[in-house]
Amino acid sequence: MSTEYLAKVIAAKTALEGPSPEAWYDRLEREESELEEALQAACIGDPALGLRATPLLQRFWFARGRLERGRRWVERLLSAAGDSSVDRAQGLLAAAALAFRQGDTDATRRYASEAFALAEEFGEPGLKIDAGLALARVGLREGNVEVVSRFAGEAQRLALIIRDEPRELSAIHHLAEGARIGGDYGLARTLYGESLARNRARGNRLMEAVELANLSMVEKKEGNLQQAERNLNQAIQISREINNSYILAGSLIGLAAVAMSARRARQAARLLGRADAIYSATGLVIDPADKPEYDQALVAARSELGEETFAEAHAEGAELSIDRLIE
Repeated sequence: MSTEYLAKVIAAKTALEGPSPEAWYDRLEREESELEEALQAACIGDPALGLRATPLLQRFWFARGRLERGRRWVERLLSAAGDSSVDRAQGLLAAAALAFRQGDTDATRRYASEAFALAEEFGEPGLKIDAGLALARVGLREGNVEVVSRFAGEAQRLALIIRDEPRELSAIHHLAEGARIGGDYGLARTLYGESLARNRARGNRLMEAVELANLSMVEKKEGNLQQAERNLNQAIQISREINNSYILAGSLIGLAAVAMSARRARQAARLLGRADAIYSATGLVIDPADKPEYDQALVAARSELGEETFAEAHAEGAELSIDRLIE
């Protein structure tokens, strides 16, 4: 077995980290057996190479709902490598990102903390930013706005120093999420809006969809239900075009929340059913900032419909096409 395929992945770093990596994701899906043969070879003969590829591969595993499989590979490579190095830090960050999407907060903190220490040891500002943002995500999951602000704020400062716009924008997104969780919807609107405008200008359709969905919840909070629904329909369209289940499920939750605000309980139940089906199929979990919207819509729909009617609508939604759900 050869590790050559992993070298090709690393050589495609610019495309995989760019605003439109979907063509590479499609290729990785088509060539998955070749990819996994290369990962197996790396575990045996060159774990450092495998670890260098994991920050890129975790994006694919996340986008295409392969969290558990991807995390197993990263953990095998970390075990095989076993030393303190920049390569190990990269693998730890990949493992932290996958664990976060699975809702495994303890593992996220453990991996991110070790990566942060290694980034400081080796003087790698990019890795320190990434590790800090991973720790900010722990704060989001735990509802600790101070932790989010501290790590994301420092990440933004470092990103500005090294003139790394993608990392700066990621820090702004995390600060917006923290503001929303903390109830500061004015600040959240400002930060989400900046992130949306700048990511749209960069052609980053993933983040365009993310921030459209996030802004929709600010609109809902302020009673602008029609604008919230328009934003969410745009986010759903983009998520389908780029084949990203995570953004699709989150947008469906947003639509369910808007539907309940408009007293459309049966539609809300069906939308929640489809979102739950996506989470079940992919191993993804609900984003921390979306969890309150999900819980509130779920309780309200159950209360209004009654358990039996809710269960019927929820099961019906799980089987419906997206077009039928949002028509």
